[in-house]
Amino acid sequence: MEENNRNNTYRSEEAFLQEINTEWDVERFLAQKSEQTAPQPSPVQPPREFAVPELPEEQIPAMLVQHPRTRAAVADRPKTRPASQKKPKKKQQINYRGWAQLITAALLVVAIIVVLIILIGKITSGGASNEPMETQAVESTQTREEIISELITRADRLASSYDYEGAVSILREYGTDWLQQPELADANSRYQSAQSLLVRWDDVSEVSMLSFHSLIADPARAFDGGSQESYYRDYMVTVSECKGILQELYNKNFILVSIHDLYRSDVNAEQETVYMPAELYLPEGKKPLVLVQDDLNYAPSMTDGNDDGYADQDGDGFASKLLLDANGQPTCEFITAEGQTVQGEYDLVPIVEAFIREHPDFSYQGARGILSLSGKDGIFGYHTAAVWEEKLGSASDTAEVNEARKVADGLKDLGWEFASHTYEHISYGDSALDVLAADLRQWKKEVESIVGETDLLMYPSGGGLYAYEGPLFNTIYDNGFRLFCNIDTETTELRFFDAYLRINRTPVGGQWLNGLDEYFNGSKIKDSARK
Repeated sequence: MEENNRNNTYRSEEAFLQEINTEWDVERFLAQKSEQTAPQPSPVQPPREFAVPELPEEQIPAMLVQHPRTRAAVADRPKTRPASQKKPKKKQQINYRGWAQLITAALLVVAIIVVLIILIGKITSGGASNEPMETQAVESTQTREEIISELITRADRLASSYDYEGAVSILREYGTDWLQQPELADANSRYQSAQSLLVRWDDVSEVSMLSFHSLIADPARAFDGGSQESYYRDYMVTVSECKGILQELYNKNFILVSIHDLYRSDVNAEQETVYMPAELYLPEGKKPLVLVQDDLNYAPSMTDGNDDGYADQDGDGFASKLLLDANGQPTCEFITAEGQTVQGEYDLVPIVEAFIREHPDFSYQGARGILSLSGKDGIFGYHTAAVWEEKLGSASDTAEVNEARKVADGLKDLGWEFASHTYEHISYGDSALDVLAADLRQWKKEVESIVGETDLLMYPSGGGLYAYEGPLFNTIYDNGFRLFCNIDTETTELRFFDAYLRINRTPVGGQWLNGLDEYFNGSKIKDSARK
């Protein structure tokens, strides 16, 4: 029985090999099946571990011996499936560790690049820092005592002009523990005590405003019997007279303030901007003063003797250009009678700057004055008027504008402010609406584009509006002007009218030297060149 079962097992194995390794011959299969008399056993599941019995070679079926694919060959055959029958591949696992390492490396590279950019930027822009160069050097080379001494010196300078908050901000540059430094804490106490002594100016409408023109630098050429001598004598003062006036003002306890220190704006219930007095605190006994210079243009009629548009030695003895020196301080270009071009204190701006350096308490929190500009002759002595573009060419004209803009920016940094003096130096009160509108457009195009926006309008020769309503006033107002300044030798009262302000300025010139005793002693400061 066991032998029959073994034979059946071999036959079944032979049939299995025949089925998977040879082509299926249907006719032969049917013939063999019909010859069989015994019923075929039902398929038997192969055991888990199948072992082939060892038989004598003569008992092994011939097919198994002769067929090239033996059982071993079947076992060695690659166990692959057709694509249609392959088991789905397992989803590839994300290599989180690898990605983390890659991202970390990328972030490290970016950080190194950023650090390099910052270091390069500091190296290349060290000179452009807003902080003084000595402060940058202090951090790495100076001792604690030197750092503190420098900070207090700078802070004292601001405190001397009553800018106590600015002084304290300088002390804070030491670091978060600045108040733990005895010297800085003592300076802070001094500033706080001095600030507490300031008193409120009772009425900001009571303010003095003095107005100068260009100063006569060479009286011999100005008072030479020329066609404009009488004008120069009456409306202008010399360099020496201006210096004497400043000293007199200082001695009489006047102090320069900004016109914008005197008023403030607010929005009312109707959403309209209204103006009202500001609170002004000054040292006891000091009197506020607003300083103005009209026509800071250096017109060719004053500086050009041969009418070619350029200043020369045949001019009338005035400075020909305002510029900044190597230290950023204003200075003037002046052509001597011998034709030599020199620089120095030949007009109001550099003279005031020098006086404030010597007397910082003459300026309230860095205030300087107002520079009133027309445009038809250019500004500051530069050829910025449109008529010069054709004469100079666009490139040279652009260079002139850029130089004028540098001067304007430097003056603003020092505390100077700008005002419109109209473009053509005309009386707006006597102008037709279209003329006024055209003049405003030209001023904004050629002057405001250089000095920046302003809300101050200084009427030329006192030619103000007759009525602050109607088309003329509305046109001026729509162009941003809010403070309107006329000329009056009697009063300089600041008047508030809700939507705008008005004030008069007192002219300073030869004909008024003996009539302004409130401000200075005319006989004391009078230039000996006047006859």
